[in-house]
Amino acid sequence: MENKKLVIFDFSGVFVNVVSEVSSVLYGKVQILAKKYILSVISSMSSGTIISFLEEKGIREYFADVMGYEILRSKAGRINYLLKKYNISPTNAVYITDTAGDINEAGKCWVKAIAVTWGFQSKEELEKAGPTKIIDSPLNLVGAIEDVLK
Repeated sequence: MENKKLVIFDFSGVFVNVVSEVSSVLYGKVQILAKKYILSVISSMSSGTIISFLEEKGIREYFADVMGYEILRSKAGRINYLLKKYNISPTNAVYITDTAGDINEAGKCWVKAIAVTWGFQSKEELEKAGPTKIIDSPLNLVGAIEDVLK
């Protein structure tokens, strides 16, 4: 993969909180993204829980890394670990999340953040944290990522 690019997903708010009507859309978008980008998940949940969920939904194979709370302490630490592992510049990475705290963690690593409104925090709370983009539907996910990583 020349000019590698990394898409890092938060787990709970992005995957678990998505309403069932659009969950299949989200999972389909993951398959599309995996053809072009390295995909990873970082979360405050355990790696085992995340892996079980991804396997149940049939999308585990698309994620190069799954990093739960037991791997490094902070999300910024996990983001930096992934950047170093794949030798990727922060400008070639994006973090998909649903919380202001995660937007701040991405900022500590100079990684852009795309906030999703179907998670835990409101659009207003997310806006205050200053993400690069905010999206309201998984339908907009691929376009938002392509725009941020162009």
